[in-house]
Amino acid sequence: MSTNETKPSTDERVTAALAHGVVIAYGLGAVGAAVIWLLQKEKSRYVAFQALQAAVYQLAGLLVQL
Repeated sequence: MSTNETKPSTDERVTAALAHGVVIAYGLGAVGAAVIWLLQKEKSRYVAFQALQAAVYQLAGLLVQL
């Protein structure tokens, strides 16, 4: 089975990792990931998916803590 999707570039992988890593900044996890999603959603499908995934994960964690 072959796919037509290309591998993400190094810059895309770093930006996606940043979206997930922003959780280190206390209280900014979901906000930081959402900002990255807003800035990248038209540029890179891969980064947009990873950033949105990180934002949802951080919001879910926040709700569990409440």
